[in-house]
Amino acid sequence: MVDPRSRIFMKIIIDLLFIVLVIATCSVDEFSYMKHYSMGLLNITIKMDYEGSLDAYVVASYNDFKDTICDNSERSLSLQYVCEMREDFRIAGILFLVFSLLSLVLVAYGILNLMGMALGCTFWGVFKFQFVHYTYPLIYVAGTLTYVLVSEVFSLSSHGYDEDYGYKAKPGIVLMFINITVVILSMIYFIYGKKKRMDSLLLITQEGQNPPKTRNTRPSSTRNEPLFGN
Repeated sequence: MVDPRSRIFMKIIIDLLFIVLVIATCSVDEFSYMKHYSMGLLNITIKMDYEGSLDAYVVASYNDFKDTICDNSERSLSLQYVCEMREDFRIAGILFLVFSLLSLVLVAYGILNLMGMALGCTFWGVFKFQFVHYTYPLIYVAGTLTYVLVSEVFSLSSHGYDEDYGYKAKPGIVLMFINITVVILSMIYFIYGKKKRMDSLLLITQEGQNPPKTRNTRPSSTRNEPLFGN
């Protein structure tokens, strides 16, 4: 039989993995579009080809990209398509960051709640609520779906160019969906752990009351004897 404390530590490991993956997702590009442009959450990377095998990359925020390139350059047709979608990409990235930050705050709270279970306390009642283990996965999934819908990433067209100009997945979009798998696994594991009494180590109830103490009673005798001798 698996010890409840081992189940708690396994859940903590899954939650820590989620934190690492979210940070990684926010640190890389999500997808590329129109061959020379890679979209991050807050910036866009422009690939510039030179003769031979030399390539140069310029990273700019979406606002700088608009001011410097979209508004002050003679646009090619492929650049025109990127400029038209720029605002959607920017808003999608900001919304995903907001949802992700909220989920990270809740998962950190959840880890402290789990540590409280393992140590047999609720940190003086501050980290006693367990609903965050169900809430943060839903928030992260909602954030990912919001990003996909607002950016329209899976419906981007190559507009008649070859396939290199269409949508291409980068590490960020892959990590987003790996994260969904991790958070769903985390929630299912917590539900399973609750059924297996993962919280049985908790010595203080969610109402902050001590568990009832057992009374010491002397075992009753099997036969009645007089208190005093005859």
